[in-house]
Order: sequence, then C-alpha cells, then structure tokens
Amino acid sequence: MSEHKDELDSVCSNFSMVSVGGDEMTCEEAIDESIKATQQGLNNLHISMRNMLTWDERGLSYEESKDDYDQLYALIAELMELVKTAKSIVKQVQPRKPRQTTTKAK
Repeated sequence: MSEHKDELDSVCSNFSMVSVGGDEMTCEEAIDESIKATQQGLNNLHISMRNMLTWDERGLSYEESKDDYDQLYALIAELMELVKTAKSIVKQVQPRKPRQTTTKAK
C-alpha cells in the first residue's frame, strides 16, 4: 500500500492544485476527500437499501415509506455528483493530449 501511496504522491506533485466545487486544493486532498465522501455515501446507501427491505415486512404503506424512498433517491443523486467530482479530478490531473503538428507538403 505504501508503494502505491508513494507513486500517487509523486504523480500528484506534478499537479499541485485542482479545483473541486470552486475550491482550490491539493491533488492529494481532493482525491482523499472525494473518495472518503463517496465511501461514506455508499455505506449510507447500503444501510438504507437494507432497511428498505424491511418496509414491506413492517407493512408500510406508500405514504409511510415515501419520505424514506425520497431520501434514498436524494442519496443516490448525491453519490452521482460525487462520482462526477472524481471524474473532474481525473480530468484535471490527466496530462493534455499533445498537439499534432502538421507539415505542409512542398
């Protein structure tokens, strides 16, 4: 694991700052915060979806479970935004494609 972290540190040192949600932060901070938030969100989603399985057993009606479903949909939407943030970080760190030079025929 430390080998991978060393590799990450050396790669990120070339890209010291990235923008996340309008805030500038180091590459390492952006990656760590993005993944931490995504992991927490996935854990919450997992728990919520497991709880969802009990709603039928408890005989909850549509009205009684609607708020819970709405919260699940909101959590999924939040996770989708977190994934977009991770994609944005990757795009900012990825080296630019070299320009192709064209030679004019004489």
